[in-house]
Amino acid sequence: MEWGLKALSYGLIVLLLLGIFLTFKHRQDVKHWGRRLFLLWSFGLFLCIVVAYRDAYYLSVMALTDDSVTPGVFAADSFQSTVCMILGGINMLTVLSALVIRKQSYMKWMFVILAIIIIAKICIIEFSMI
Repeated sequence: MEWGLKALSYGLIVLLLLGIFLTFKHRQDVKHWGRRLFLLWSFGLFLCIVVAYRDAYYLSVMALTDDSVTPGVFAADSFQSTVCMILGGINMLTVLSALVIRKQSYMKWMFVILAIIIIAKICIIEFSMI
């Protein structure tokens, strides 16, 4: 099961990075940035859930209140958890702001910000595993 989750998470990371790269490469042809933004956000959220399960983050949260539980790879109050939680909140704000401000140019910039944040979260978690 563990290798299957690792393979799934790394496969999703590659697909996500490929999607970001292809969107930037063909950005002149994109007419609906809102769709790309929502797709990136939803795919990034799914990836976040898979990686949190892979790293047994739920055990880290349980270990905050129960000392008998062994935490997962990262403690719930670790640097990685705190930074990724803050970046996840910024992710939500970018998507919610795009629902209010419906200009294509704004959504394009929110896509760029969201892509940078997702890449930063991937780097923080995956490089911490080394």
